[in-house]
Amino acid sequence: MKKKYAQRAINDMYLRALECRETVLTDMPPDSEGALAAVGLREQYDIIISNTAAQSGFGGTARMGAAQRKLVRKSIYDYLATLARSAKILGRKHPGFEQNFPSPSGRDDNELLADARSVAVKAIEHKTLFMGRGIKLEYLQAGAGFVEDFEESLETSYDALASRGEATGGKRTAYDKADEFFDELNDFVKNYYQDQPAKLNAWRNATRIERPAQKKVNNE
Repeated sequence: MKKKYAQRAINDMYLRALECRETVLTDMPPDSEGALAAVGLREQYDIIISNTAAQSGFGGTARMGAAQRKLVRKSIYDYLATLARSAKILGRKHPGFEQNFPSPSGRDDNELLADARSVAVKAIEHKTLFMGRGIKLEYLQAGAGFVEDFEESLETSYDALASRGEATGGKRTAYDKADEFFDELNDFVKNYYQDQPAKLNAWRNATRIERPAQKKVNNE
């Protein structure tokens, strides 16, 4: 069922069905298959709502982490590019020196981080040479901070994405179970209340799902 409609429409229908069970179908035997299905539906509905909220929250955290990572990535990229450029000049007098300071061009996040860890240490080791090229000591020392910030931004994004994926998977499972409980409850209600048209009509109204309006295509 959920595949045919928007999740919000399904959520609203589940809630109306549960409210109808609690306020209209009050004479349903508490130990019946219908009542047990209603309990199961309520449990899965709560899981769906909880995971929907978590999914949204983790998605926001992931986006914030990505924005932070973008800023820190630029700082690391510029840091590596600056040292690589100067190291290339220094390599004219110190053969092989530039090999310790690779260009960041074409590197992915993990490669940039690995390079930055190594370069930040070597930059301090060779601070005299770099300072002779006009690079300030404070900038050379900043590499360690760039590495720490980049590690934190990557961890935040990865953790948030993993948690969001877990919430998405949990919600998908809950929808599958909720569908089964609803089908059981729906079948029981239609059978048990077939001689009570008012209650049966209330149930039908509660469980009706309106299809979203189709956008009109203007062929003019």
